[in-house]
Amino acid sequence: MNATADRALAGSWVYEGLDSLNEFGYAAVVTLGDPDLYRRFGFEPAARFDLRCRWPDSAEAFQVHRLAG
Repeated sequence: MNATADRALAGSWVYEGLDSLNEFGYAAVVTLGDPDLYRRFGFEPAARFDLRCRWPDSAEAFQVHRLAG
Protein backbone atom coordinates (compact mmCIF):
# COMPACT_ATOMS: atom_id res chain seq x y z
CA MET A 1 0.00 0.00 0.00
CA ASN A 2 1.30 3.48 -0.77
CA ALA A 3 1.06 6.58 1.42
CA THR A 4 -2.02 7.90 -0.39
CA ALA A 5 -3.87 4.62 0.07
CA ASP A 6 -2.80 4.46 3.73
CA ARG A 7 -4.14 7.96 4.30
CA ALA A 8 -7.44 7.15 2.58
CA LEU A 9 -7.84 4.00 4.66
CA ALA A 10 -7.08 5.86 7.89
CA GLY A 11 -9.63 8.50 6.92
CA SER A 12 -12.32 5.92 6.31
CA TRP A 13 -11.63 4.40 9.74
CA VAL A 14 -11.90 7.78 11.46
CA TYR A 15 -15.18 8.59 9.70
CA GLU A 16 -16.57 5.14 10.52
CA GLY A 17 -15.62 5.61 14.17
CA LEU A 18 -17.22 9.05 14.34
CA ASP A 19 -20.41 7.73 12.72
CA SER A 20 -20.58 4.82 15.17
CA LEU A 21 -20.05 7.01 18.22
CA ASN A 22 -22.71 9.40 16.97
CA GLU A 23 -25.16 6.52 16.50
CA PHE A 24 -24.48 5.39 20.08
CA GLY A 25 -25.48 8.87 21.23
CA TYR A 26 -22.14 10.20 22.42
CA ALA A 27 -21.90 13.99 22.52
CA ALA A 28 -18.20 14.19 21.69
CA VAL A 29 -15.03 12.21 21.16
CA VAL A 30 -11.51 13.12 22.26
CA THR A 31 -8.18 12.04 20.85
CA LEU A 32 -4.53 12.45 21.64
CA GLY A 33 -3.01 12.55 18.19
CA ASP A 34 -1.50 14.48 15.32
CA PRO A 35 -3.39 17.79 15.00
CA ASP A 36 -2.69 17.99 11.25
CA LEU A 37 -4.32 14.62 10.73
CA TYR A 38 -7.35 15.01 12.99
CA ARG A 39 -8.11 18.62 12.02
CA ARG A 40 -9.19 17.24 8.62
CA PHE A 41 -12.02 15.44 10.39
CA GLY A 42 -13.27 18.44 12.35
CA PHE A 43 -11.33 17.96 15.57
CA GLU A 44 -10.51 21.13 17.52
CA PRO A 45 -8.10 21.84 20.36
CA ALA A 46 -9.68 20.51 23.55
CA ALA A 47 -8.55 23.64 25.40
CA ARG A 48 -11.30 25.56 23.54
CA PHE A 49 -13.76 23.52 25.59
CA ASP A 50 -11.81 23.99 28.81
CA LEU A 51 -10.57 20.38 28.70
CA ARG A 52 -7.04 19.54 29.79
CA CYS A 53 -4.96 16.41 29.37
CA ARG A 54 -3.12 15.02 32.36
CA TRP A 55 0.00 14.20 30.33
CA PRO A 56 2.58 16.99 30.08
CA ASP A 57 3.28 18.70 26.76
CA SER A 58 0.15 17.26 25.15
CA ALA A 59 -2.03 20.37 24.83
CA GLU A 60 -1.68 20.59 21.04
CA ALA A 61 -2.35 16.89 20.50
CA PHE A 62 -5.37 16.75 22.85
CA GLN A 63 -8.39 17.38 20.62
CA VAL A 64 -12.15 17.06 20.67
CA HIS A 65 -14.83 16.53 18.03
CA ARG A 66 -18.41 17.41 18.87
CA LEU A 67 -20.99 14.95 17.58
CA ALA A 68 -24.57 15.66 16.59
CA GLY A 69 -25.76 13.09 19.15
